[in-house]
Amino acid sequence: MAEQQNNHIPVLVLDAGENIVKLKACLRYPDYLIRQGAALQLGNIGSFECLAPLTDALHDPDSVVREAAATGLGRIKELPNIHRKLTFFEEAPDDVVALHDLTRALNDREYRVRIAAAKSLERFGYHHEVESDLPANSDEVLREVDQEAGIQYSPYSYPVADGKWKPVKRVYPPLIRDHSVPEEVLRANYNLSIYKEQLAKGNPDVREAVAWALGVMRDLDGVSLLIMGLRDPVDMVRQTAAHSIGLIDYSSLKKDRSSRFADKQADQLAIQNLLKALKDTDIMVRVEAITALAVFHRPEIIRTLMSLVTDSIPEIRIAALQGCGKQQDTILIDSLFNGLRDPYPAVQIAALDALGELLQKCAISSSEMEKVILELNMLRSIKQDNRVDHAVEDLLSRLQKLKDQENQNGSER
Repeated sequence: MAEQQNNHIPVLVLDAGENIVKLKACLRYPDYLIRQGAALQLGNIGSFECLAPLTDALHDPDSVVREAAATGLGRIKELPNIHRKLTFFEEAPDDVVALHDLTRALNDREYRVRIAAAKSLERFGYHHEVESDLPANSDEVLREVDQEAGIQYSPYSYPVADGKWKPVKRVYPPLIRDHSVPEEVLRANYNLSIYKEQLAKGNPDVREAVAWALGVMRDLDGVSLLIMGLRDPVDMVRQTAAHSIGLIDYSSLKKDRSSRFADKQADQLAIQNLLKALKDTDIMVRVEAITALAVFHRPEIIRTLMSLVTDSIPEIRIAALQGCGKQQDTILIDSLFNGLRDPYPAVQIAALDALGELLQKCAISSSEMEKVILELNMLRSIKQDNRVDHAVEDLLSRLQKLKDQENQNGSER
């Protein structure tokens, strides 16, 4: 019986035996059958040292290898940390990393990988329902990969669903804008695969319309395509791509990510590429990139906006000041003062609007408020553009009301 089972095992895996170093080398072999056999053999060994290579194999390009890795992880016997509370500065142990990646494998496009991950997680004490995209009469085809006796497996332990795995269908608004949309973009009807092809091969008008449509979708899956648009040779395509990145809905991203083992998510990729776009040769691409960056409330974004407030180009300064107004940190007040002293009225108005927006969002101390009022009175004493004078008076009036309200609340206490 053992000899019959061994006939299914690649020679390299047989030669490796229980040598974990050799099995890790097998996981890098070009033949997927060898990688699959190595993953299952590591699972049979079942020691803590097998966790890291099996976790890496969960990201293999071949689904049969990912399935074997998910199955192998379910056989690991030593999992000392998965129910332990980690300290703040402690790096995530291999079993915690494996648990995280197995949970992510529940979203794999192949049903066989998802079901294998769910079975392994169940052995860890975590139950997950996996929705089948297979025909209702296919249950008898499904079978356990991990037989307790020996390594008995086939390259395709679970059948592949006909067609691609389809996530929950979302409803998008109609593609309508103030100028025409190319017919091929309308026919694509929010199909990301077609959009990707159009971004690669379409004419400039099509590529620009695709970047615009991805902004209408506001879908996280569209970020990678918009990053393609940021690298387009045509200025208008890059402008629209940068603008659309700022429209994406990032609220569904999990906040409790670990920088040790989580892949870069859509927001991180967006920020990284928008920061690169700040060096674009086209001014409007840079302006749109600044506007998109202001969507994210992070220290590195605040530092970037503060540095751009003193840029040599007025359009850049205006975009940076408007971005400051969307943040929620009073550290930006001094940077907004730089905008108030700008020689261009449009920049001054942007600074005044941003200052009013910031003060509305943030709780400021009485000393900070006095500092702002003093700066505005100094600006009022200098003859300015009528629009600037009107904006200064309006903001001073709002600040005075806010100050009177605080004084009244203080006296009531």
